[in-house]
Amino acid sequence: MMKKTKPFHDAVKSLRHCEICLDEIQQENTSALAYEFFYNSFIFYINQSWELAVQAFQMPPIPVLGQELIDNVNTMRNRDDPLLQYVREARNQLAHRENILWISDEENQKPEGLGSVVSLSAGYYKVGSNRYSCAALPSLVLNFVGSQVAAKPITTRNQQKIAVPQNNAGQEIENSPFGLMEASYKFYGKKIERLLQLSD
Repeated sequence: MMKKTKPFHDAVKSLRHCEICLDEIQQENTSALAYEFFYNSFIFYINQSWELAVQAFQMPPIPVLGQELIDNVNTMRNRDDPLLQYVREARNQLAHRENILWISDEENQKPEGLGSVVSLSAGYYKVGSNRYSCAALPSLVLNFVGSQVAAKPITTRNQQKIAVPQNNAGQEIENSPFGLMEASYKFYGKKIERLLQLSD
């Protein structure tokens, strides 16, 4: 591990966690349970990277702020962008209310408004039979060929419906779970990279 030498160290470390999630979710034979874990973890860490970047931006020893630096942070806070709004509220829903990923093995009916549906190859996840989750779930969790996943629409605390986004910064994006991950990673990654450059 590297010692903290720049104000954006923690924000970039959260991006590294996102990269792990992106890599792992693309592995062959990823079980639906593992897919959900890495998707949910990504949503947590991409939000954390944004929050830590804004926090670092507000702390010394950042030099006198130029307009581009201010604009860059304000763009990261854009509440009108469909992807940024969705990712922020998805973290809130995940933390306080319900799942953000539809898994065909768990829900027979497809809810309205799902993002692009992804078919998983056969996979499994096994835990020791002495684990606490085995009180309600089998120790071996299988997903067979034909298991599907998709991002769900989000409901805010105020009961506002947030659709699965189809664009970010005016550009069309793939709204599969991985597509949302990749688009938000690239958006925040580029912004944080520019913040690093501007704050040197």
